[in-house]
Amino acid sequence: MKYPYMFQDLQTHTTWSDGDNSVHEMVEQAYNKELHTYGITDHFRSQKLKRGDYVSSTRIPTYKSTIIFFKDQFPSLNLVVGLEIDTTSQGPGLRGMAQDPFTMKNLQQLDYLLMEHVADKQYDEVRKFVADKKGEKKIEELSYMGIDNFLRTIALWRDKGITIPIGLAHNSIDRNLSIPELEKLAAEEIFIELCSDVLDIETGKPFYLNHEYTPKLLHFINAGGKISIGSDAHEVSMVGKVNSAIEYIEKLEIEDSVIEIKPND
Repeated sequence: MKYPYMFQDLQTHTTWSDGDNSVHEMVEQAYNKELHTYGITDHFRSQKLKRGDYVSSTRIPTYKSTIIFFKDQFPSLNLVVGLEIDTTSQGPGLRGMAQDPFTMKNLQQLDYLLMEHVADKQYDEVRKFVADKKGEKKIEELSYMGIDNFLRTIALWRDKGITIPIGLAHNSIDRNLSIPELEKLAAEEIFIELCSDVLDIETGKPFYLNHEYTPKLLHFINAGGKISIGSDAHEVSMVGKVNSAIEYIEKLEIEDSVIEIKPND
């Protein structure tokens, strides 16, 4: 196969943050699913998670070593390590992180990063939907990074030595991003994730199956953009459940746009 790394799951979570299963259980499942590339992306520090339910800057080296320990046990699996970082006002503050050499040095030890809720207008709809189901009347008002602010901040990160791939996690680009913004992301080599288990609250389907999503994605790809595939698995049974994303990519014949994440040794 020309693009074996297309059989990937690059967004999953373990007991290092809000996942239900251990690193070993998740990696073993990825191996049993015969994935080519498997990535763990537990959450970085965020106010929406309790202390101990996220990976702090000081824990990054131990977090990575715990995961790559299993490389020898599953040698045929391309096992990579990332983090998912909240870019809203609940998150750690990307610009402030750039001023911390210790954090920048530890992040660079990873293989890639996923940034969630960049310019994510739909996230408020999701939060309100969840609050309504719980009978809650109010939700905390969040502020979001726009694309220009995000890219300026990532440029600062690059200046501070961050060279690993960076992507947008489960973003509904059809609603959130304009064509010029997608072109800017492509130019700055920010990849976009096709997430199979984060669903549109109106359709109940993955974002990439929305009618308006495909034209924007193809424009992004034609501008040189790359895509990744993830399940957002928080339990072992969800690892590798990315068939709909793979089928979508094959139907559009955009296999060559899938990013290949390699260990940052």
